[in-house]
Amino acid sequence: MLFRSIKKQFIKSAFTQKKYEMIIDWGCNDGLFSEFIVSQSSAVKCVALDFDPQVIDKLYLRSKEKRLQILPLVFDISNPPVDYGLENLERQSFSKFINVDLNLAYALVHHLFISENIPWNKIIGLFENKGDLIIEFPLPDDIKVEELLNLKKNPKEYLEQYNIKNFEDELKKNFEIINKSKLNSRILYYCKNLNVK
Repeated sequence: MLFRSIKKQFIKSAFTQKKYEMIIDWGCNDGLFSEFIVSQSSAVKCVALDFDPQVIDKLYLRSKEKRLQILPLVFDISNPPVDYGLENLERQSFSKFINVDLNLAYALVHHLFISENIPWNKIIGLFENKGDLIIEFPLPDDIKVEELLNLKKNPKEYLEQYNIKNFEDELKKNFEIINKSKLNSRILYYCKNLNVK
């Protein structure tokens, strides 16, 4: 579990840079990092998103039992809720409703890019007006990336765009990279949002 420990330390270092109070954990999985985030301060709250209802249910029960400041939500990142109701004014979209100062996106971008066919500008666009960002980029030789590519008919077409240069070029349009750390076949980034004062 060394990787998880290093990822936790990366989060902790972000909290030494700035005081964060509202965080979204995009693709939270079992909620390990969501729990670590709320342990940083009693003022910290976390919205934990994942597509898998079973992991969200377990996280909800654990959060309730431990009285953690975590709101677990079943959420399809590739198909988020939009404005709806009369004249689209009755309910706001998720992006308008939620206001955060830090986004956590571990083990996410390769799924969005390869499995969901979402381009880099749309992936980074998820976070561009929502606070700072901790994000993980699995390199093309990462075993999970290779597994996803093997499911595609033309993996070489994905590899033409799935590379660190294209990812960083898109990232730098809206974020300043404050810290960058290589973790075997993955790279962790802590970024300041250039659009949010």
